[in-house]
Amino acid sequence: APTTAPTSPSNPTSPANPTAVPTSPANPTAVPTNVPAPSGNVVLVQPATGGYLGSALELAQRKTLASKGVEPYKSAYSDAVSFANGKLSSSPSPQNPLNIPGTTGPFVDDTATAYGLALAYSVTGDVKYAQKSRDYIMAWVNTTKSTSNTCPDSGSCQTSLIIGRVGPGFVFAANLIKPSGAFSAADDTAFRSWLRTVI
Repeated sequence: APTTAPTSPSNPTSPANPTAVPTSPANPTAVPTNVPAPSGNVVLVQPATGGYLGSALELAQRKTLASKGVEPYKSAYSDAVSFANGKLSSSPSPQNPLNIPGTTGPFVDDTATAYGLALAYSVTGDVKYAQKSRDYIMAWVNTTKSTSNTCPDSGSCQTSLIIGRVGPGFVFAANLIKPSGAFSAADDTAFRSWLRTVI
């Protein structure tokens, strides 16, 4: 069990968290200045900025901590790469029209897979994960041209609710794989158009 408790966001440099660097407008993505050796202490990574669930900088910080054996980052890194390796031989299952009657299904699974593969690319630099993530995103872009069980003026229909909950996984994935070159400018244009006109 951790020997120190995480600090609150309002006090990121308290004695319980001596390695954190406070963020400021001039330093919005501060990096811990001295990463401790593996121990029972809690190590906090500064959160992503810019509206994305995980930034490349944040993931680089986590990879550094994982390589030093710091938990939970070491286990998380291993789990992320293991998940992605298990998805390399899988295929997306896009639907047209997109109708999500429950809380599970191909859209839910494929958004999670695309994001998981993108995370693996971001922490390993191996383009095979980015290419597979791109395949998942673009399969939906190229296949799904309409939705059903949606409400354009509210979020009360099931498909709308699930799109809102899990659809951002594709956006997070696309953001992370752009540096790889696997997600081309044409892919990006098509993806943005699909988000606006279909999703």
